[in-house]
Amino acid sequence: MEPNFHQVAMYCGSLAGMTAAIARLSDMGFTEWSHDVAHLEGTINGNPASSTAYMAFNYEVLPGIEYELLVYDGQTRWDGHLYEAPDIGMPFISHISYHVDDIDAEVAEMTERFGHPIQAFETHDHTNPRIQGKKRFNEVIFGTRELFGHDIKLIQRIPWGDG
Repeated sequence: MEPNFHQVAMYCGSLAGMTAAIARLSDMGFTEWSHDVAHLEGTINGNPASSTAYMAFNYEVLPGIEYELLVYDGQTRWDGHLYEAPDIGMPFISHISYHVDDIDAEVAEMTERFGHPIQAFETHDHTNPRIQGKKRFNEVIFGTRELFGHDIKLIQRIPWGDG
């Protein structure tokens, strides 16, 4: 599959940093924000891991692309990763993402290019009313920061009733 990147995610370093970024972007006219909190269960470098993601989304900042502000509480892929962890107290580009229909097939293809994923997880317990109790996501992140300056994330939507 040829990637169709649709999301740029900025790691904000802290909830206060995320709030400040939203305020400044809102002052610039980017006022339409949706928020979500989700729990992530999966693996980091093949080891069981979990965390909570605090997210804010805007579709005005980069027209046609979802702009995400993100903060993790708990284990992240930067814990014990292959390259030096960024200063997660400072904002940086976390990843760019695209949706896939068959994450297993895409992971196999991406593994040939970039090695094994550094983080794989399922999201659940979303708080955003648009998806709460309706869907969840399988997500896989490849460590491409040294190559591109950001990681690449694959996302597959899972209807809520499916196993």
